[in-house]
Amino acid sequence: MNSQIRRAFLSLIIVQAIHSAEEFVFRFYEEFPPMRLIYWDAPQLAKPAFAISNVFLFFAGLVCFYYWVRPARRGIGTVVWIWIIIESFNVVAHSVWAISTKGYNPGLATVFLFVPLLVWLWHSMRSASSAGAAGQAIRADRG
Repeated sequence: MNSQIRRAFLSLIIVQAIHSAEEFVFRFYEEFPPMRLIYWDAPQLAKPAFAISNVFLFFAGLVCFYYWVRPARRGIGTVVWIWIIIESFNVVAHSVWAISTKGYNPGLATVFLFVPLLVWLWHSMRSASSAGAAGQAIRADRG
């Protein structure tokens, strides 16, 4: 069960990278209203800013995995729950945007890959919490 948290979290980071690639290829940075507002006077900056922020997000996920999740350091529960919240918001935001525009938006095709992972990770974290702290449960799994 505790190795499930590690696998699910790493899978979440990989899916985020795939999702970011879809958004980049289909020019999310040109479609997303807040980005258009931010870069209205310098649209040429939107693409590199989007790429840099997504690379940063991916590496932040890897840091979280290799620093907190894999070795089951103190604070792992907080880190994992923050990622669950962030990615859940991502799913909801893409869904609401698609419903409101009645169409595709960049990232919509891959955003639903998050749903089973989030359910799996949420369930694994809840199970670990009921058995004790998530970090203690994962440390016990590592033996």
